[in-house]
Amino acid sequence: MRERLMSRARVETDIPCVRRVPHRYMVALMAAFSALITVGTGAAFALVITRLSEKKNEDRVNLVFTDCTGLNAKVHLEGDMVFLLHITYFISFSLGLVPGSILGTLFSTTEVAGWSVILFSVATWILPFAIPASIPFVFVLCIILGATEGAKQPAIMALIAAWSTKAEKTCLYGIYTTGVYTAPALSSLMTATTLCFASWDGILFIYGCVGIVWGSLWLHGFHDTPALHPNLALEEAWFLRQHGEQVQKSSVQMLRRVPWKAMLTSRGVWAVFLGSFSRNIIFAILVVHQAQYFNDAFNIRAEDFGILSIIPNVGLGVATMTGGLVSDKLIDMGNDRTNVRRTVFCSAYAVEGVCLAALFFVSDWRVAFGIICCGIAIGGMAVSAYAPLPSDMAPQYTSVISGLTMTGTLGAVLITGLAAVVQTLWAWQIVFLVAGIFHLASAVLFFFMVDARLQPWAKGKTSSTANQPRKAGNTNNSAVGQSDSEENIDNYETAPLTESSEASHNDLEFGLKRDYKTIDRVT
Repeated sequence: MRERLMSRARVETDIPCVRRVPHRYMVALMAAFSALITVGTGAAFALVITRLSEKKNEDRVNLVFTDCTGLNAKVHLEGDMVFLLHITYFISFSLGLVPGSILGTLFSTTEVAGWSVILFSVATWILPFAIPASIPFVFVLCIILGATEGAKQPAIMALIAAWSTKAEKTCLYGIYTTGVYTAPALSSLMTATTLCFASWDGILFIYGCVGIVWGSLWLHGFHDTPALHPNLALEEAWFLRQHGEQVQKSSVQMLRRVPWKAMLTSRGVWAVFLGSFSRNIIFAILVVHQAQYFNDAFNIRAEDFGILSIIPNVGLGVATMTGGLVSDKLIDMGNDRTNVRRTVFCSAYAVEGVCLAALFFVSDWRVAFGIICCGIAIGGMAVSAYAPLPSDMAPQYTSVISGLTMTGTLGAVLITGLAAVVQTLWAWQIVFLVAGIFHLASAVLFFFMVDARLQPWAKGKTSSTANQPRKAGNTNNSAVGQSDSEENIDNYETAPLTESSEASHNDLEFGLKRDYKTIDRVT
């Protein structure tokens, strides 16, 4: 009977799960949905406060909405106040990353991500009441929004690493980053519509409610690793056990083993930081300052540009997913992983840098919009190159590396500081020229710094025996042999453990321990 179950498991791990969506893809899809909520909220908030800072102008360009009936807030924000709110959010996001990565190492990454989104959503829901009542309280809420978003990011990256296989890693990260970069598109459409036809604060209530629902579903249906999932399909459990990254459960012991010095002096880690820093410059322009740029330089309303901004955002999302699929295919064909990451990143960043620099010479909004769409979309392929690097270099420490390297959000703080002092077309042209030159320099540096190999300091034991308790009653001193031998299956109840055999024993636990009830069903 057990031999039949073992044979069934051995066969089904060699084929894809076709009867339903594999749980690892559900993890990536739910992670992408969390990005649609948090990043979308940020984009919506940017459009809302841009609308609240607009001055009445009879010569304003009306592209889409001409007869808006939405309710306006009884408050006006000065331009300087708007940029201070943006800077507060980005700084608090950066400050929340490292504590978030430590929390993800100490506690359940699923719970860290879920509660972060819930707190983020509660703060979003309070924002419409705070903006007319107390601007200092709005700053407090921006700190909460940034810190909780910062805590969520490393946890999500670690979860995807724990659930991905080596052949699907870039694709799963691509699904998540596609959510990150398509979030502004969906948010722009919804925000523009609610601003014009409902009220200025309607979109914040929507995102707040959806985020709370997402957090509740996430906390009740998802787990840190495949070994901790009580109802994971048998065939997918064995598939992940054979081909996935074996990641330990979060614990104090794991935090104590983090090789901080080696990590902070690793050339590959700094390559990820460089990619994050330069990418956040573009992301800040795309999510926060794009509407402000077209408002200042070409007198286009926030509602109208909210509709137009869907195009570059969708292009960015498609390019990110395409880059992930192409990278996985190239690696699967036998190409060196480091060379694939290097080629995709540098080629995409070179094109994007040229497009950004070209905006220095543009004074027509249509040409500027076309160049932005082209450059940002192609640049999205670079995300699929540097986002999986923490998992490539050290799967066990993905949360920590992601938290450290995502402090590249300081790039968004830098560009926001520059945008705070520019309100003319000429000044914005200078900003884009600087961003373009920096992108080209980043491509050159990344070429020499990137390293996608498993790092020597990350080659510790990754046995996941902490993920599940041992089978009770094992007290003898004989060792368990290979996990897929019939002798081991027959002796599973009585075969004891030695230190050298814990990984083999865990293979049995992972595939069979919680599936004894399945044996009767199979037979």
